[in-house]
Formats: sequence, C-alpha cells, structure tokens
Amino acid sequence: TAKMLFTKALEMDPKQPVALFNLGVVAEFEKDERKALEYYRRAQAANPPQGMVQPLEQRIQGATAKLSGAGAPAAN
Repeated sequence: TAKMLFTKALEMDPKQPVALFNLGVVAEFEKDERKALEYYRRAQAANPPQGMVQPLEQRIQGATAKLSGAGAPAAN
C-alpha cells in the first residue's frame, strides 16, 4: 500500500518531506487529523520543495481547523 511505501521511505530518511506530506494525507483519509498535523509539521520542518510549501500550509490550516472544531477554512 502507499502507506507502507511512504513509511519505508521514512525509515531510510526520517526527514523526507514528500513521504511525510503523503503520510499526512493518508492520516487525513483515515480521519486522524492529529497524526496528519504531526506529519505535515514534520514535512514543513524538513525543508520541502518549493512546490509543496503552499499545499502543505493549506493542509496544516485544514487539519488545525478540524481539530479545533471550526471545520475547513474558507477558500480564497
């Protein structure tokens, strides 16, 4: 599964931002926003590629909103 592949990538490089980001997406799909937010924050700290910065910030905002009970943020 994708989750297993990204987990394996993290075993080889625990600061792999693409794997961290995608594990966050998997966690969101599994309705585990707390774990998703953890992965997203780790990805953010791991110097992600420029093209990932904005989607990562959006995912962090969305997961934070869900955890606070505010729902998804409004689209710009």
